[in-house]
Amino acid sequence: MRRSTSVEIIPREHKIVAMYYPGYSRASSGVGNTSIANLNWDSFTHVIDFSVGLDDGRLSYRWIPDGSSSYGDNSWSPAQATALCSTALARGKRPILCLGNAETSQSWNANLDTPAKRAQIVTDICDYMTIYGYTGIDLDGEPSDSIPNYRVFWQEIIAAFEARGWRTPGTPQYRTVSAALYGSSTALAKQANADGMDWVAPMLYIPWEMTSRHISPLTGLGDPWDSYVGAWSTGVDAVPMEKILPGMSFYVYSWQGTNGPNQVGTQVNAGLNWAVVEAAIGGITASQATWYSPAMVHGMTINGAWHSFETAASIQVKADWIRDQGCGGAIIWMYQHGSLGGATNPLAAAVQASFGQFM
Repeated sequence: MRRSTSVEIIPREHKIVAMYYPGYSRASSGVGNTSIANLNWDSFTHVIDFSVGLDDGRLSYRWIPDGSSSYGDNSWSPAQATALCSTALARGKRPILCLGNAETSQSWNANLDTPAKRAQIVTDICDYMTIYGYTGIDLDGEPSDSIPNYRVFWQEIIAAFEARGWRTPGTPQYRTVSAALYGSSTALAKQANADGMDWVAPMLYIPWEMTSRHISPLTGLGDPWDSYVGAWSTGVDAVPMEKILPGMSFYVYSWQGTNGPNQVGTQVNAGLNWAVVEAAIGGITASQATWYSPAMVHGMTINGAWHSFETAASIQVKADWIRDQGCGGAIIWMYQHGSLGGATNPLAAAVQASFGQFM
C-alpha cells in the first residue's frame, strides 16, 4: 500500500495515457463507430493499434490456429496501420503496435515454441516498426501466465531493438516495449520490469479481477487498485511506480429491450453483460451499485441506450489516485466504447479533462 493521508507523493511531471484502439470496430455501426478522423487526440499520449496475431511463426492479420478469437481478420490491416501511424505522428502522438488479444494462449504457444519461429516474429515486428512508423510494441498475451516462452520472447524483442539502435532514451529512434498483464500476474510484471520493459499495466478493467469497489480506488482495503498495484510495487524486484500504468475501463453495456439490469438484452459485449459481471464482483446488484449514481450500472447513461462503468467523476478520482501514487499513467480499454455514435467521445473528454495538464 502506497497511499497516505499525511504524506504527499510528488508525481512525475508527465503521464502516459495509452488508448487501445481496436481495428475491428472502427468502421462498424452502433456503439464504438469511431473513425481515425473522429479521435480526440488530446485525450491520450499513445494510441495502441489493436491488434496483429500470429500464424505459423509470422505476424498475421488473424489468430490461427486458435479459432476462439472473435476478432476474425478485421482487427488489423495495412491501410489502417498506415493511416493511424501517419496521423498520430503528425499530431505528436506515439502509435504502438499491439500483438495479442484475449483467449489466445494456444496461438502464442504454437508460435513461440522454437527459436526459429520467435526470431522470424521478432524480425516481422521490427519490419512493422519501419514500414508503418510504429514507435513501440505492446504485448497482450492472455492468459499471460500460460505462455511458456513469453518472457524469453520479450527479451528477444528488447535485444533486437537494442541491436537496431532503438533503445537509447531521448532519441527519435527510441522504440518502447510494454505489456498488459492480469493484475494477479505479479511475478510476470516484476520479470518484465527486470528485463527493461518501459511499462507494465495491470488490467484492472476485467471482471474477474474486480470487486464491488472496482470503480473507485478510494473505498478501502481490498480494492484491486490497492492490492494489485501494491503487490507489483513492493517486495523483491519491485516495479517502480512510474512504470505501472493501471487499466481504466471504457466498457459499455446496453440494456435495450430489457426489463432490468439482470436481463441480458442487447449487449454491446455479450460476454461481459451485467449478469456476468455481477457474479464476478460478488453479487452486487444494480440497486446496490451507487457509485456516484443510482443508475442501473455504476456509471453514465447516454441517449438512453447504454451504460458505462465510468463517469467523468470516477475518471477524475482514478486520475487523482494515479498522480498521488506516482504511477506512470494509465492504459484504457477501449477507445471506441467511450462513444455511442462516434462523433463525440464523452469518456475520452473526461480523460482529457483529468489528465490533460499532465500529458
